[in-house]
Amino acid sequence: MNGYSGSGQPTHQPSHSAYAKQWLIWLSFPSRLRGSGGITPLFLTPIRILAFLSTTKLLKKTIIKDKAGCQDETQRAQIKRVGQHLPRGTFIFHGWNKSYLSFYPNSAIFDKNVKMFLHHIMQGGGTMKYPDIEFDPFFSWFNRPRIMYAPGVRSEIGFELGELGGTKAVIYTDKGLVNAGVAEMVAEAVRDSDLELVGIFDEIVQDARIEVINKGAKFYRDCGADCLIAVGGGSVMDTAKAVNIMIGRKVDDFQPLAEEAALWEGAKPLPPHIAFPTTAGTGSEVTNAIVALDVENETKLAITHPYNADIAMLDPELTVALPPKITAFTGMDALTHAVEGITSTGAEPIADAMGLHAIRLIFKYLPIAVKEPDNIEARGHMLIASSLAGLCFGNTMTGAVHATAHALGGRYGIPHGLGNGIMLPIVMEFNVEEVPLRFLMIADAMGINVNGMDPVEAGMAAVQAVKDLKKDIGLTETLKDLNIPEDNESLQSLAELAGGDSQISYNPRYLEEEDILNLYLKAF
Repeated sequence: MNGYSGSGQPTHQPSHSAYAKQWLIWLSFPSRLRGSGGITPLFLTPIRILAFLSTTKLLKKTIIKDKAGCQDETQRAQIKRVGQHLPRGTFIFHGWNKSYLSFYPNSAIFDKNVKMFLHHIMQGGGTMKYPDIEFDPFFSWFNRPRIMYAPGVRSEIGFELGELGGTKAVIYTDKGLVNAGVAEMVAEAVRDSDLELVGIFDEIVQDARIEVINKGAKFYRDCGADCLIAVGGGSVMDTAKAVNIMIGRKVDDFQPLAEEAALWEGAKPLPPHIAFPTTAGTGSEVTNAIVALDVENETKLAITHPYNADIAMLDPELTVALPPKITAFTGMDALTHAVEGITSTGAEPIADAMGLHAIRLIFKYLPIAVKEPDNIEARGHMLIASSLAGLCFGNTMTGAVHATAHALGGRYGIPHGLGNGIMLPIVMEFNVEEVPLRFLMIADAMGINVNGMDPVEAGMAAVQAVKDLKKDIGLTETLKDLNIPEDNESLQSLAELAGGDSQISYNPRYLEEEDILNLYLKAF
């Protein structure tokens, strides 16, 4: 028989082989039989007999007296793990080869999370198995930078940059964040440290632009800086990454590097660099990619370098001032990264893990973050989701959503997250039949009960879930609402631009130019 420790934790844990054969019966006794110690031996024998007979009769299927039918091995293990949260006086019997008893005298009522877990089981959820999905037998996983998370983690900036060798810092941000006081929150943390703040560059605008990048590098040199801090959304973080590459390469113009695109050969570590994302969307703080706008040619260029930020500091207090609309479409940007990362031609298991959990977090916390801007818990989970999605797509690339959104941004200045949000359900529907098992996983991560569903059916349910989420967070724009020209010539030109985008080749389903044109037409 198993007892319990003074802390209420079980003092015996079954071996892995025992877990493989375990069965559980939950019995909640009347309050007069409950106590803070063990149970009276008088009750032990009949309980064991009942457990043995019930299990024998039901061939080791789980019986839960709370009417939560659970017959899945994984669920049984999950229930065992949350045992310490069960109501006082709950007894859990394990056995088959062995029989022993655990008693958890923790609380008088169910913990909120256990209630939710039981409800999930009763609704039939939580039993989907990871499907047999093929992936390239060779892949590599990029795992930089170090990530630090905490409300107020900016207070660690001085110590961390000092450890990296930084002494004189420049902050890169934009005027909106300066006016909102967000940049000052980080600047104050720098001033309270041993670092010297030698300048704040706030000339960054929507989309990282080559002329601004060049200006930012000159500012760094003129200030005599030896490290940099990015405080902002994707445009700020991409600009700061590009500036740091220029400093490391000792060049004055980023254009040739942007045209080179892949800056891996001969790459060397760069000056110390810490990134503070102020939106939960781009994931730029953890990716090795930069998207720079070539204003003259109205195109977005993708550039990669193996040394991005040294540390990504996720401080949800810096995101509270983000307006609901921007919170909404940057959240859709993160969701797009996760969905496209999981379904791209470069998909692999590690990225799957990152992307699927990002989807879970986004579906739970994005509506809360939009409707309750001061909710630090929701803001924090969205920052984590954004970084997870960034790690996902940063290793697998994306697809037609990004290609079409890049063209919209380059040609018409549509914010990237908004473009992604418009195109995501349309491209998902186009791709479902090509990789249905991957969309089955995505649907499950969204909270859809996929048990018994055909994978294509599950994928279409995921498409509808995205549409419902967009409506819930007030993201209802179409291309017509954004005044995008609907004439054939303009759309043809847009389709050609998207067809030449670097991300289009990673889409799971091959697209002709006519296919891209049809995707745009569905977005009006």
